Amino acid sequence: MGAESVAATAFLSHSLVSVGLDNRFFIKELMEEQVDGVLRVKENAIIFRASHLGWAHYGEVAVAVGYARSFGRHVAVGVRFHYLMEHAQEYRSTHSFTFDVSLYAKIARNLGLGFSVYNPARLKYGVVGRTPLPTRFRLDIVYRIGKHALLFGRVKKELKTPFEIDIGAAYQVKCLFLEAGFTFPRPEFGLRVGVTYRGFFFHLEEKYLLYAGFWQSIGIRYLFK
Repeated sequence: MGAESVAATAFLSHSLVSVGLDNRFFIKELMEEQVDGVLRVKENAIIFRASHLGWAHYGEVAVAVGYARSFGRHVAVGVRFHYLMEHAQEYRSTHSFTFDVSLYAKIARNLGLGFSVYNPARLKYGVVGRTPLPTRFRLDIVYRIGKHALLFGRVKKELKTPFEIDIGAAYQVKCLFLEAGFTFPRPEFGLRVGVTYRGFFFHLEEKYLLYAGFWQSIGIRYLFK
């Protein structure tokens, strides 16, 4: 459940579908299954995502569909609708609906800027519940250095919580992918290593969170183009 700039998908060069599995802390109850897709048609992009985090007795199902459109070569806008279902054994499931809106701009040849808002209407858990879903604002900036490296920055703000700032870099050469990032003011450092092979992407991620210690994630995805 996030607010990344869906509008940026309007600048993808081709359609794609990916399926994947991610596991956190190497615990079976924290397994996430995902299916993502983007259909590109001229200036338009149709986005689909479905995921389940948890296991049979509890977890969250998330389904999202969206649309993005570019205007010229430099600006795109997008909207995405979310269905969320939280389930736990012996408890009634909670069904929620919300949406996010986003804007992406190519400021220069190697520089992109994205802005998005998740749940701007302050919709609530369970549709008619009393507790609102989180409203999140996110600003992304990406600067590409040649064909293999990029620098990124991210500012995130959820209502009634402090700002969070992420900075990092990513590098890819042939089949090897490396990414490192740092978050503040609540310190968090992450390192991700990935390998691609015939459409498969294997990755291992290690994070250190000041308030929770070390956090591990391992995953595999397959990309259909």
